[in-house]
Amino acid sequence: MAELTTGLIDNFPVDGARPSVSVALRITNDGDSTETVTITGYYLNGTIKEVYVLELVTVNPNEVIIREYYANLDAFEFVFSTSSETVVISVWGKDAEGNLVDAHRVLPAELDSLEPIIVPTGPTGETGATGATGETGATGATGETGATGATGETGATGATGETGATGATGETGATGPAGETGATGATGETGATGATGEIGATGATGETGATGATGETGATGATGETGATGATGETGATGATGETGATGATGETGETGPTGPTGEVVLAFGSLRGSSAEAPGATFTPVPFSIVGPLSDTITVSLSGNELVVGESGIYQITISINAQATTDPDPDDPYLEAIITVNGSPIFGDTTTFFKIFNRSSSTFVVQASLTAGDEVGVSASTDFPILGYINRSLTVVQLSN
Repeated sequence: MAELTTGLIDNFPVDGARPSVSVALRITNDGDSTETVTITGYYLNGTIKEVYVLELVTVNPNEVIIREYYANLDAFEFVFSTSSETVVISVWGKDAEGNLVDAHRVLPAELDSLEPIIVPTGPTGETGATGATGETGATGATGETGATGATGETGATGATGETGATGATGETGATGPAGETGATGATGETGATGATGEIGATGATGETGATGATGETGATGATGETGATGATGETGATGATGETGATGATGETGETGPTGPTGEVVLAFGSLRGSSAEAPGATFTPVPFSIVGPLSDTITVSLSGNELVVGESGIYQITISINAQATTDPDPDDPYLEAIITVNGSPIFGDTTTFFKIFNRSSSTFVVQASLTAGDEVGVSASTDFPILGYINRSLTVVQLSN
């Protein structure tokens, strides 16, 4: 395992621009097993280093990995913790145009190790030689036994040799304080989107192949010969005309019977028209008419002038035609009118089967056949949920088909 650092790299602006705006890392694994690298990036915040990159990378044997990080900062440093010394790392600063910045290049051999440096202790000096033993004092003559002579002084002990000097202990390198975890650096600006390439010209259309020649028409078979016409037989002789028989006597003419009464043609008709602009509203209201068309003797107009009154019971055909139009600009939701034929003020068949819709700026005609009783008043009512929608031209026609 190895702890490596680029050291703090100065990147202060020169002429208003920093030398490097990004930093590229090239990581390779020269070993035979998969290794890991922890990448920690710092930037200088005043006098404090702050972390702004923290990434764990897995490197397979012989794999090359490239990482590029934001570096438009006053100073930056990258520290690498590798699981093996077989991992090789180099660092390259890049300017705004992507060119390499030589001053910010750190090759693998130039990365500093963060592991403690142990200085070996100097060798122990040799033990000094033992000093010589002092001479034994001379034995006094034996005299009379008297007082025991004083014991001679013990010879001085020879001086002990000097102890060799101990080699100086090398200084242990000071462990740098652990930096505080810095704030994550700002995300670099997104590069501008490249211009869209021009659309290639459309290839020329290939020439149309020539039309194959039309095959020759086969020869028409020869027409068979016409058979000979048989000879016309001779006309037979005309037979003799027989004699005319005698004319019989003429019978007497019978008396003429009385003439029967002339048959009566039963046919009644009537119509109403109108051309004023009307806006009916959301409630069904009678459609007004202002012009009376042709009327037979048995069909009249009601007191309101808006209905036709039938004078005889029978089967009638009733036709209503209405032209819808907006009184202002047309509504984009395509509004419509709703109309119904009425008899004595109620729907003709008592339900919604005779309701019909008339869309904006269109004309609709509706025809029914119904049994009416003498005195019935036939009219039309209309309504709409679109306040701007109205109608203008309209007509009502009633024709008797049978008793």
